[in-house]
Amino acid sequence: MKSQKYAKNIQVSDILSLIPAELTAKLGEKHRVDHSIQRLRGRVFFDLLLYAMIRSPRPSTHILEEFYNSPLFEHYSDKDAGHQTRHSSLADRLKTIPSDYFRELFEWMSDFFPRRYGGNKKLKNVQRFDSTLIQISSALVDWGMRVGRPPKNKPRKVQLKVTLGLKGRFPKTVKVHAKQTYLSEEVALADIIRHNGNNSDEMICFDLGLQGRRKMKSFDNEGIKFVTRGAQNLRYKTLDSKRELPEDTQRLSFKQDSTVYLYADSDQAIEHPFRLIEAWDKENKQTLFFITNMEDLTAKEIAEIYRHRWDIEVFFRFLKQELKIEHLLSHSVNGVKVQIYVALMAAMLLTVFKIANNLKGYKRPKIRFEDQLIVHIVGQMHYGKWLVESMKNKEKSVQKKNFVHS
Repeated sequence: MKSQKYAKNIQVSDILSLIPAELTAKLGEKHRVDHSIQRLRGRVFFDLLLYAMIRSPRPSTHILEEFYNSPLFEHYSDKDAGHQTRHSSLADRLKTIPSDYFRELFEWMSDFFPRRYGGNKKLKNVQRFDSTLIQISSALVDWGMRVGRPPKNKPRKVQLKVTLGLKGRFPKTVKVHAKQTYLSEEVALADIIRHNGNNSDEMICFDLGLQGRRKMKSFDNEGIKFVTRGAQNLRYKTLDSKRELPEDTQRLSFKQDSTVYLYADSDQAIEHPFRLIEAWDKENKQTLFFITNMEDLTAKEIAEIYRHRWDIEVFFRFLKQELKIEHLLSHSVNGVKVQIYVALMAAMLLTVFKIANNLKGYKRPKIRFEDQLIVHIVGQMHYGKWLVESMKNKEKSVQKKNFVHS
């Protein structure tokens, strides 16, 4: 039996303590979060939303009310002792609390945690961009993107778009769109890439949603290094194909590595050189085209960068299935933004917990995170010491069992 080295176990309480109270206080003053508010202060409201996302399979303002009024949350947060609230007050707070407070807290965390837990060096320098849509009934909101024809006998569904940049394992930047013009990825993706993709040490990756050849040309002119994919019916004009092809991988067989002009919607080629790598996907039995403006990486490295684009699809699925971002807490754009920012911060904390404790996936880390969160709270209550010791002994037993069976 081979020995296995385990990462040092890091508790949820350790991770939560990394978010400085001084930071949230400073941001609160900057954005006047607690102006004319005595009870539902900014940090307490953040703690409540985070707590609910971790503990509830389907959070709502009624669930927020139950959590806020519970003894456990009183020991977890800095809320005023004995204070109770109603779901209507929480809904009003979601509408009015400055979302920029949560945006700046998210931006601080998206800088701080990757520097500590960034992982693979190559992946740390790759940003993947994509969008996901959230449906909501137009009977509930007077905003949103319209898609298709409205149904005859019921309210139409409108869309909310979340466009995200994932750097390494962590969300780096996000935009929440409700305006019709951002329904097109040619607008939404291009906008977020232009504002976040011009770091000379970084590479970006995006999917077929953004195919505008002129936008790719402008990215190149602006010094944005990118990798994307071409459609099966990709049209191009070969200028040079002298590069030596790499050996096949387990999945890919490389067919060409060329310099090309790409055709736009018209029959006119865009006279701007791009690198085109063609490969045969042996598993899915299809041709893949990778388009890039980087010359200093091998064809295998370009294909590997694009392979990691799938990470953002997995991340979106996690946000929807485990943190329930499709189940909106508020019907105001401000409240939706607050929910998205806090969900992304919850995702970062879970990612840190997963990395630090050498865990896989998202479901099991979330369960363990919740267990430790409750134990941490109960441990601060005078009758909770025995439960803390019991849970610690159980954790040691599980680790020992995993080690024996490794």
